Amino acid sequence: MKTAAALRIRRYQTADREACRGVFMSNVPRYFAAAELWEFGLFVDGPDAEFFVAELSGDVVGCGGFCTGDGVGRLCWGMVERGMHRLSIGEKLLQCRLQHLFASADIHRVEIDTSQHSAGFFARSGFRVGHTRRDGFGEGIDCVAMSLHRHDWQPVDGSSGTPNTGQQRVTGQRNLPEPHRHSVGSFPSAATTRTRC
Repeated sequence: MKTAAALRIRRYQTADREACRGVFMSNVPRYFAAAELWEFGLFVDGPDAEFFVAELSGDVVGCGGFCTGDGVGRLCWGMVERGMHRLSIGEKLLQCRLQHLFASADIHRVEIDTSQHSAGFFARSGFRVGHTRRDGFGEGIDCVAMSLHRHDWQPVDGSSGTPNTGQQRVTGQRNLPEPHRHSVGSFPSAATTRTRC
């Protein structure tokens, strides 16, 4: 059985498109509504976001990104293949993104809109619930707005929050891939999108 010990977090590449789509679909319908696939594609295609994949034994088993604006970071479209939940993959992917965000002195708060099924996961990392909108993402999937302030963030390894560059293995310490703008093939498209995580 695979474990997360040799998990590698790296920048998204065009070749990861179908694998990320597969990770998304594995989480439908409990964590995502199928109709959200086009929004996921718009984010990955977008010019203003950073996106990463979690790779285990050569397979993409998770992905997630973030964007920033006005001193606030937003976690976007974080997910792990359904059969790989509860192996600490999501935790490592989350900490990677938080370290990137808080490495910037301009970011004082990180926000996320998640579901009631994932809110407890983020709460364990210090996120606090702002408000909940019933069925906000679709029937049976509430929208839970949460946030984490810089002064409440505790890096899991006690690091300063300054990421290293390059594509490194994620083990006990945070060796993080350098953010990189990216573009992928054609997902379903639409004129507007919301930031969904």
